Amino acid sequence: TGVLELERANERLGTLMMNVKGTTQAQVDDIIKYGDALEIVTTVEGDATVAGASQLATFQLQSSTIKALLPSLQNLAVPLSRYKFHGNSP
Repeated sequence: TGVLELERANERLGTLMMNVKGTTQAQVDDIIKYGDALEIVTTVEGDATVAGASQLATFQLQSSTIKALLPSLQNLAVPLSRYKFHGNSP
C-alpha cells in the first residue's frame, strides 16, 4: 500500500543519510518535510521526492546538498515521466 511504501522510503532515506558522519535524525526529518512541501508546489509526490533523495544519499552527500539538489532532480524527472521506455528504445 501507499503508506507502507512511504514508510519504507523514509526508512531507506534515514539509513542512507545516517551513513554520512555528522548527520542527525533532524536532518533526515527535514528532507522528508521538504519533500512534503515540494509536493504542494510541484507535480511530484512527496514519497517520490524521498525516493529521489535516497538515490542522492547513496553518493554520501550532506543533507544540505541533497536538499539543494532536489528541485533539479524533480525538474529532470517530470519530463522523463511523460515517456514510456522500452528495452528496444534507442
